[in-house]
Amino acid sequence: MVAVNEGHGVGSVRAPRGVKVYDAVRACADVLEGFGGHDAAAGLRVRASRVEALRAAFANAVSSTGRVAEVEAPRAEVMLREEDLTPRSRRTSSRSSPRARATPSPSSR
Repeated sequence: MVAVNEGHGVGSVRAPRGVKVYDAVRACADVLEGFGGHDAAAGLRVRASRVEALRAAFANAVSSTGRVAEVEAPRAEVMLREEDLTPRSRRTSSRSSPRARATPSPSSR
């Protein structure tokens, strides 16, 4: 995801287990203003005028790894029901969750 403001973009990339996203971002270095990270996540800076070039370069870098088809969807370790949540666990969850303001609170099903 890249957020663009006043001609510059700041982005964040996360990857499922098995995909080395840092390598893919590094392969796009020629269109980036800067980047950093590790195998599972990376951050980057890009000029707004280069976002489309980044999109194409990143898609090419990821698809060339051959790993995309091998990625397994993550599985939940624990399934919670509404009745499993106590007032304390609700408070703890809302304080510890790293969510943006615009992101809706989690809900159980």
